[in-house]
Amino acid sequence: MEDTYFNTALIVATTKNNIESADTLITILSADKDLTNAMKNTPMIIAAMNGHLHMLRLLVERRANTIVENIDQKNALDLAEAMG
Repeated sequence: MEDTYFNTALIVATTKNNIESADTLITILSADKDLTNAMKNTPMIIAAMNGHLHMLRLLVERRANTIVENIDQKNALDLAEAMG
């Protein structure tokens, strides 16, 4: 399920830093960890942009792609590095 910006349930959970919901979506409902929204942001990119370290850890453990680029040609690693 997506909203008008193509935010999936996993993207919403990531934005809200709701680790329990994100883990449930991935492990039980098999949510695609690499779907993008209208800005081509993946859950991994959103977690990196917001400094959600525990969410990043979960996504890495669940093998989310770290090198997918968004509309600004930035990936999660670029954004995490920029956050310090």
